[in-house]
Amino acid sequence: MIIQVNSIALPSDILHETLSKLGAGETLTRTEQRLLDNRWNPYLNYAENNHFQYQLGLLSEEQWLSTRNNMRGRARDPVFLEWWEGNRASWRESFAQAVDELIEEERAKQ
Repeated sequence: MIIQVNSIALPSDILHETLSKLGAGETLTRTEQRLLDNRWNPYLNYAENNHFQYQLGLLSEEQWLSTRNNMRGRARDPVFLEWWEGNRASWRESFAQAVDELIEEERAKQ
């Protein structure tokens, strides 16, 4: 799973164009929306799994905080934030609330 998450960051002209289009407020095609799903779903699956294990007591506070701190960059990314608004309902509510709290923390810093 870590390899899959890290491979998301590989350079892609199509991904760059899609992110620029979304950042400009343009409507995405189904293919472009799928590209964003493929970009963020693996990472969020990993983070959600860590959150679930943390809730069950299987993951230490230190490990969960590490995952949470790693999510901070996404919580500041306007393109991710727009994607999150449209996809939030796809995640366990307790995890979605954790992401929302992180987003609010980052907004308060601005």
